[in-house]
Amino acid sequence: MESLISTGSAPAQSTARPHVVLLASPDVGHLIPLFELARRLVEHHGFAATIVTFHSLSDPQSLPSSLPASVTIAALPAVMIDDLPADALRPVVLVEIIHRSLPSLRTLLRSIRYGSMTSRLAALVPDFLYFPALPLAAELGVPAYIFFPSNVPLLYLMHGLVELHDGALPGEYRDLPEPFEIPGDCRCPAPTIRTAIILVRSRFMRGW
Repeated sequence: MESLISTGSAPAQSTARPHVVLLASPDVGHLIPLFELARRLVEHHGFAATIVTFHSLSDPQSLPSSLPASVTIAALPAVMIDDLPADALRPVVLVEIIHRSLPSLRTLLRSIRYGSMTSRLAALVPDFLYFPALPLAAELGVPAYIFFPSNVPLLYLMHGLVELHDGALPGEYRDLPEPFEIPGDCRCPAPTIRTAIILVRSRFMRGW
């Protein structure tokens, strides 16, 4: 297997400090908030941090030019996705890549959990697309926290779709006969919900 590729500075050789691993999807909208969270954890709370993304999908131009010394960027090796349909939606591709990258992620997390003398793995913080990694936190005995930097209405929408998905009849969300209701007296006709959400009812929803 291709070795993990890391850039950035390693944690300073000092007393052990809590180490947080943040799991980012490769889109800039997912990366930048996690970079800011990592920076604040390091500069304001004394943590070490590793930001994990995908070497094959990350745009180098989207990465900050400078990060605190205790922030490391680790890119997981590429995985084969040739078997996916050519017209697969990007969220479907991303979640499938995440599932297939779990063995490499487990190796990286175990190296931090058991192989570091200068830091201790304190928490796993995936963004909401990275939910398949949550069982790894339980496996390693560390807490996990979903990072959801978007607005509250979208959080309500995603939570509501999960509830709707459980036990739902076959079909797609876009075919719902009634508007989707979001707490706060907001009604969304199905065609107004983003295609990436209303079309996907399989791998994308698993584990939510």
